[in-house]
This record gives sequence, C-alpha cells and structure tokens, in this order.
Amino acid sequence: MREQVAPTDRGAGLRAAVDLLSRWSSWVSGALTLVLLVMLVAEVAVREVVGRSLLGTIELSEVLLVFIVALGAAYAQKAGAHVSTDLATSRFAPTPAAVIRVSGMVVAAGFLFWTAWACWERGLEAFASGESRFGITSVPVWPARLVLPLGLALLAVQCLFTALDAWRRRTADAPPAGPGTLSGREPVDVS
Repeated sequence: MREQVAPTDRGAGLRAAVDLLSRWSSWVSGALTLVLLVMLVAEVAVREVVGRSLLGTIELSEVLLVFIVALGAAYAQKAGAHVSTDLATSRFAPTPAAVIRVSGMVVAAGFLFWTAWACWERGLEAFASGESRFGITSVPVWPARLVLPLGLALLAVQCLFTALDAWRRRTADAPPAGPGTLSGREPVDVS
C-alpha cells in the first residue's frame, strides 16, 4: 500500500498508529460481518427445517450491526470509500476548494468527537447498569454502546487526516491524490 505521509512529517508516527488501528478495527468488522452472515444463514436454515427461529438471533444481529459499522467506518474514511463528490469544489481554484474540503472535514470531525463523547457517557451508564436488549432472550447492549464512541472518535481522527491531505494538495506542485483523499479519482488499494 502506498504511504500517504512522508516519513519526515512530525505526525507520521501518530498517523501510522491511527491507520494501523483503523485497519485492525476494519478486520474485526469484516470478521463480525462473516459471523452475522453465518448466523443469519443458520437462522433461515433452522426456520426451514424445524419451523422456528433460533433464540436471540434478531437481538444479537442488532448489536453486531453496531460493531460492524463502528469498527469499519474509520478505515473506510482512510481508504476513500465513503460516498463523496467534488461537484461543487471542482469549480473552484485549488486553494478555495481546499478551504471548503478542509472546513467540511473539520466540522465533521468536531461533530463526530462531540457525538463520541455523548455516546461514551451513555455507554458508561449502560455498562454500570448492565443494559441488555430483551426479546426472547437477553443480549447485552452495553458492549456496543462502548464500542460506538471509540469507532466515532477513530473516524473523527481520520477525518482530520483527510482534511490535512486536502490542505496539502491545494498547490499545483502537491502530490496527486491517493487513497483516503476526497478526490475519488484513483482506485482504492485496500491491501
């Protein structure tokens, strides 16, 4: 995979650590997606054969979806896989376009950090009370409530790195956009 930051950057170590954490969390997200898939296939098969559902499948799938999304969002931002368009910014000169992109990413990061903080407080309450999702069976919800703010905070940091990349590309002699940027013009390398 191509490096996005020159090794001489002061923040290269932090960025490398956040990128590695994002990659690991995406692997966990992918593994949980497979678990969810197997679980839902088993649910359908058992329902066909036995005529009734597996206990707790719906409740557990709801909790797993929170893990999948929260853990995969930061790497999707790094890889440039989130939906984006340059319809408005493509009409501006490089510096004003960069200002718009950076402003959008900084506002998004601020909102994500604020949401992560609110979710963290709620997650601690859920942990203290042992919050569970009740249906046919009880499934703990508090782990998802604690993972969500961590995923949001990681996504916010990746948004700040995307803003930094957009600012660095504002000049004509800047390196071309690569994965994790807002251009969307190059294929994403997810190796």
